[in-house]
Amino acid sequence: MTIQERIQNGEFENKIPYPPRQMKGTIEFFERTQKMHLYNQGEREARERFKEALEKEYGTTSYPKKDKIWDKAWGDGHSEGLERVADIYEELVDLIQF
Repeated sequence: MTIQERIQNGEFENKIPYPPRQMKGTIEFFERTQKMHLYNQGEREARERFKEALEKEYGTTSYPKKDKIWDKAWGDGHSEGLERVADIYEELVDLIQF
């Protein structure tokens, strides 16, 4: 399965729901803070799974500057979605292969 198909299948989505806003100073607000912590952790884990999948897909797991490739692809593409990040990552890997 290609990385694009895996993205479409939702493999790299955060499965933890985003908690609704609550009024400050309430018990629900403090519970939301805890839920936000879990949500953010889920986001980090999903992003790390995606990064590892890209490294494996494009053979950069042992490349010494793989984090720079990731940082550039993520920084330039994440606002347009994971598909765009994958496209940029692929373009950058094409540049370093000889």
